[in-house]
Amino acid sequence: GEGLLLHVNGRRALADRNGSQFLPWLITRTTEQWRVSAQDGMRFGPRMRGRATPLGHVEDRWEIYDGCSILVMPRRYGGLCLPVQEAMARGMAVVMTDCSPNRRWPIVPVAAKPTGTIPMPLGPVRLHNVNLDDLILQVRNTLANLEEHQQAGLVWARAHAWSVWAPKYRAAMEAL
Repeated sequence: GEGLLLHVNGRRALADRNGSQFLPWLITRTTEQWRVSAQDGMRFGPRMRGRATPLGHVEDRWEIYDGCSILVMPRRYGGLCLPVQEAMARGMAVVMTDCSPNRRWPIVPVAAKPTGTIPMPLGPVRLHNVNLDDLILQVRNTLANLEEHQQAGLVWARAHAWSVWAPKYRAAMEAL
């Protein structure tokens, strides 16, 4: 699926966590085909139809990654992101907002600017908006160097697999 781009809208979350608000703009300004996993329903305007395939409920979650090359996640705030980890395990490159702590993964970072904060139980979380021009540039750059970015994700996923971490967790728990 070289050139097939994926965005995971996911479940609704505070402050458009996955940056899905930027997707219609991006889809209409790229030439690649898209898949959108829109678990909570996402409206596809007329300019998006034919360019993006909405994925509704799938029985096997892994199917949303089938045939895709790049996960595009212009997230509004950083942190644990299961679709990013799943995409890397499937050998996909990840284009993602450059905000803390997202560089812990081998992402293709997209420039972003802080736009405020939202209250969370553990304190305020900084929101970001991606630079839309840089988002398009980084998608194009990733397509031009696709294999390198896909390989980096696979290396990370293998190093962080449960088979690697389970013995460490067991040892730590047994030491208590």
